[in-house]
Amino acid sequence: MKNIVLLKRLAIVTLLLFATTMFTAPKKNKNVLTPVSISLLESSGAVAPEFRYALEVRLERTSSSYFIFRKEVRDGKQIINRKKRISESKFKKTYSELRALGADKFQKTSLPDEKLLGVSYNEFQFKSGPTESHFYYLNKELEKKNFKTKRDIIQIMKRLHP
Repeated sequence: MKNIVLLKRLAIVTLLLFATTMFTAPKKNKNVLTPVSISLLESSGAVAPEFRYALEVRLERTSSSYFIFRKEVRDGKQIINRKKRISESKFKKTYSELRALGADKFQKTSLPDEKLLGVSYNEFQFKSGPTESHFYYLNKELEKKNFKTKRDIIQIMKRLHP
């Protein structure tokens, strides 16, 4: 009889412990976002200082927020170097525009072997979870008809200001 009472008490304690653990266990935070980094890097290359420029623009989603970063240098002077938190709707609008153009579909490529004196290769990069897309380009390629999609992607990135 004592054994049955002890077994019942043990069963009740076990159930209570299980129930307590089940209801107080930490839950996964559904608000944690998959990181995204979309960037454009453009520069003049090796030219006289008065003609040098550099531009870096990034659209980012961290695990908890959204940002635009822009750094611009012209004639050796820094014009802007700023990172600003943006709204989810602004991020989604730009992200959707880029995806609609296929910005996430380019094969990741290596820098071309051919080096041109005074010319730099510019770069677009798209990273979202396991998806990576990437292309290099020269400024003179922006005028080519078959470059329209890439040109549109580049223009979207250049329009971003914090």
